[in-house]
Amino acid sequence: MTKNRLQRLLAILLLGSAISGCAVTQTENRLTMNYLDRAMEGSTITNSTTGKALAAPIALPVGLTAGVIDMALVTPARAASPAAKDTYSYLWESPQGSDLRQAMLILPKVTATPIVFLTDWAFRSVFTINFD
Repeated sequence: MTKNRLQRLLAILLLGSAISGCAVTQTENRLTMNYLDRAMEGSTITNSTTGKALAAPIALPVGLTAGVIDMALVTPARAASPAAKDTYSYLWESPQGSDLRQAMLILPKVTATPIVFLTDWAFRSVFTINFD
């Protein structure tokens, strides 16, 4: 019984630490939710406790939907351009070696391009990495 509890606690701690590094936990990566926050700032609904209580049944599903949109669409879309730039700089920018060496490396580079791009894109989509 104690072993199961310890395993559950360890799983919860690992999940919590993974979520804390998630890109969506950073304010600058939640564009849709930030837009909703700015739209509601200073409104008469959020100025009173009664207004907040009445708005909760609408605000909760809208907020959760905005979070899912940020997590599933916005952040991965924003990660594509930097991932493409990284892939270009890793594999194609300023090649070294002779023309013969570059001719020999063309097929491995072409093969590695989607792998490098998808790996970079996945890490940028999931973990907190700058989108510069």
